[in-house]
Amino acid sequence: MKDVLEPADNSGMARQRSAQEIQQLLEKYRASGLTQSEYCRQTGVVLSSLGRYLRRNRSEQRLVKVKLEAPSEPGVGFVLMLAITVAMIAACLFGVLMPTALRALKADPKIAAGPIVLALTDLATLLCYFNMAGILLG
Repeated sequence: MKDVLEPADNSGMARQRSAQEIQQLLEKYRASGLTQSEYCRQTGVVLSSLGRYLRRNRSEQRLVKVKLEAPSEPGVGFVLMLAITVAMIAACLFGVLMPTALRALKADPKIAAGPIVLALTDLATLLCYFNMAGILLG
């Protein structure tokens, strides 16, 4: 059997390593204390292969555990839900009414498609949110 650390021969396709060979290669890499590039240069292992082996062999957990708790003030969720609902309704109304009003005034309705509708929607949303928060949360 060929040693794992021997350079691959350049006669064509690369040889596929067994799981045991990959494990030995990773152990030798970790014990070497070298960077991936230095290790690959010294041993003839292809850098992308070593990187792939390291990614597949990760033992540490990639997800973070998060402890969820009930909100201290349940009214906050209701205020947010209400504010989002009002924002959606305001965006729909302003998106329809502004071009219609500008067309009635014989102005170009294209100017209402962007900045005017967006500014009015943002204003209505903020006013609604802060007023509801003040009323419902005290």
